[in-house]
Amino acid sequence: MLVLAFTARLLAGYWWQSRLPADRQFYFGDSESYWQLGQSIYRGQSYQFGDADARIFRTPGFPVVLYLLFQLLGDDNPSVYWARAWMAAWGTLAVAGVILLAREIFDAQVAWLAGLLVAVSPESIPTGTFILSEAGFCPFMLLHLYCWLAARRDGARDGGSPGAGLSTAHSRSLIRACGWSCAGGIAAGVAVLMRPSWLLFPPFAAGIELCIAPPRKQVLLRSGAMFLATGLTLTPWWIRNYHVSGRWVPTTLQVGASLYDGLSPMARGNSDMRFVPEYVAELRAEDERSPVIGGATFEERLDQRLKEDALAWARAHPVDVLRLSVNKFLRIWSPWPADQGMSGILVRAVVAAAYLPLLGLALPYWIVRGWCRWETLLCVLPAVYFTLLHMVFVGSIRYRQPAMLMLAILAAGGLAAWLRRFKASRSAEAVIDSGRNSHG
Repeated sequence: MLVLAFTARLLAGYWWQSRLPADRQFYFGDSESYWQLGQSIYRGQSYQFGDADARIFRTPGFPVVLYLLFQLLGDDNPSVYWARAWMAAWGTLAVAGVILLAREIFDAQVAWLAGLLVAVSPESIPTGTFILSEAGFCPFMLLHLYCWLAARRDGARDGGSPGAGLSTAHSRSLIRACGWSCAGGIAAGVAVLMRPSWLLFPPFAAGIELCIAPPRKQVLLRSGAMFLATGLTLTPWWIRNYHVSGRWVPTTLQVGASLYDGLSPMARGNSDMRFVPEYVAELRAEDERSPVIGGATFEERLDQRLKEDALAWARAHPVDVLRLSVNKFLRIWSPWPADQGMSGILVRAVVAAAYLPLLGLALPYWIVRGWCRWETLLCVLPAVYFTLLHMVFVGSIRYRQPAMLMLAILAAGGLAAWLRRFKASRSAEAVIDSGRNSHG
C-alpha cells in the first residue's frame, strides 16, 4: 500500500515538474518562499524572506522539511525533481497515518480500504507532489489526532480489582492518557509550525469533546496536558518572535494580509495578494515623511494596518461579508478546482469522479454510525474547522485536502459496511438456492 502511494506521488511529481517551463522552478509563489527560507536555514543566514522587514513571514516548520532535504543531498541547490521525491515521501507518511487512524477507529479491513482510497486519490496525491506546507502538515495533523484518540482510549480504561487495586489501575490509565495527550500536543505544535491555521483546532475540538463526550474531568485533564505540550513546543518560536518584534507573535505577521485577502473591497473569495505592494509603498512613504523611532517594527505595523482595514471594511459591509462567506464555502467544497491553471475538463472530471463518491460514502455513514460518537466525530471536525476558518479568509479546494484524509476513513468505514452487507446477502441467497435445490 505504501509502495503504491509513494509511486503514485513520485510519478505525479515528475509529471508536474516536466510541465513547467524550463526557467520556472515552481508553479506556486508560496513554494518559492518556503524554498528560500529552507536555504537560509541551511546556510546559517538570517531567517527572513527577502529583506529584514519579513522576518516573521513564515513559521519554520516546512522550511525545516526542505532544510532536511538540503542536508541529505549535501548541496544547498538540489534539482527540484529531488524535492518532488522528498514530498512524495512525506505524502506517503500521511497515507501511513490514515491507515493507523482507521485501524484505531475501526478495524484492519477499514484501515486497508482507507489506505487504498488515500493512496490513489486525485486530491491526496497533490499533497505529496506540490512543494507546499501540506506535505509536512498532514502527517503531524494525523499523528495529533491519533494521539488524541489513544489518550481517550487509555483514559477510559478502569481495569484492576475492587478497592485500592482499582484506584491504582485507574491512576495508571490516567497517566498513560496524559502521556498520549502530551505526545499529541507536541504533534499539534509541530503541525502549527507547518501550517499556522491549526493553532485554534485543539481548543475548538476540546470544547466540543467537553460538551458531548464525558467524563468531563478526564477531558479537562487530557486537554490541559495537550495544551501545555503544544505551548512548550511553540515556545522557542515565540521567544524568537519576541526577540525580533518586541511582542508575542503566536504564529506569523501575515495574519493581517491573509485577513485583507478575504475581507476587502477587492475580495472575490480566492487569493489575490496584489494589494500588498501598494500597502508596503504607502507605509514606507509615511515613514519617510515621519520617521518612526523605536516602537513596532515595519512588518508589525504593516500587519496591524491590513488587519484594521479588513475588519473596518467587514463591519461596514456585513452583507458583502455574508456573500463572500457563501462563495468561499462553495469554492472549498466544489467538486472540482476553480483556480486558474487547474480548471481543465480532464482535471475537473478526475477530481469530481473521486470526490463525489467519497463524500457520498463518508457523510451518510457518519450520520448512521452515530454523529455524536467521538471517534467518528473527530473524523469530521477538521472539515468543519477548516471550512469555518476559510469562510473568513479565502476559499480553495486546497484547504479541504487535509480534512479529506479524515473523511476518507469514514468513507472506508461506509464501504466496508456495504461490502459486508453485500457478502451477507449473497451468502443468504446461496443458502436459499441450496435449500431449493435439495427439495427440487
